[in-house]
Amino acid sequence: MNILLVEDDFNMGELVKDALEENNFTVTLCRDGKEGLRAFIKGSFNIVILDVMMPKIDGFSLAEKIRKLNHDIPFMFMTALTETDNKLRGFELGADDYLAKPFSVKELVMRIHVIARRIHGSMVADSENSQFQLGKMRFDYAKRDLEYDGTLVKVSSKESELLKLFCLNPNKIVRRDFLLRHVWGGDDYFSSKSMDVYISRLRKLLKPAPEIQIINIHGAGFRFLVPALQGPGDIGSPEGAGPTTS
Repeated sequence: MNILLVEDDFNMGELVKDALEENNFTVTLCRDGKEGLRAFIKGSFNIVILDVMMPKIDGFSLAEKIRKLNHDIPFMFMTALTETDNKLRGFELGADDYLAKPFSVKELVMRIHVIARRIHGSMVADSENSQFQLGKMRFDYAKRDLEYDGTLVKVSSKESELLKLFCLNPNKIVRRDFLLRHVWGGDDYFSSKSMDVYISRLRKLLKPAPEIQIINIHGAGFRFLVPALQGPGDIGSPEGAGPTTS
């Protein structure tokens, strides 16, 4: 796996690069955002790891530029900025993870493996479950395309993972902890906040088809209402749970 690491702190950059290479990753280390952008344009990477506070181009701005060049590339932030607003901004930009400094290198490696498994491993759709017809809307998981009335929209990797899980469980309650484990690899506070951001994004993407809805189920999770897809029943849902809109 090829990793682009953009970190302006010399010692931190070398430490992380060495640790990742010891775990059989190929790492390109850049010292500022401008150098990182040039490397991304020239190279081919599987994941991007960004510091936030960097000279020339900060990590958030660099993430936006990279997203315009490659909508699907997974990336994560590692930074000393631990305020909730900073973390939420990172997730709103489409980050797959956000690791606060100081951190354990073992934890960083584990989180990279989680992203890799999700993007390239167990969550890759098979040929029977890659396309879904949602009433008048069509979702192609493999291509990350959402089409409605001739208009094609690209969805991000996390949006695609969430939507696939909803499509595989139509009209059933899908628990929050199930979604968090399968898409984020854990159920910590910031993963939960990140999921809420992506659920909101999905609702906006599905808005052209008002018959499709993601309904909050208080104390449980969500129900994906799709008239064209019928589910056999609620899986793992509490007795008597009813839908509440948000």
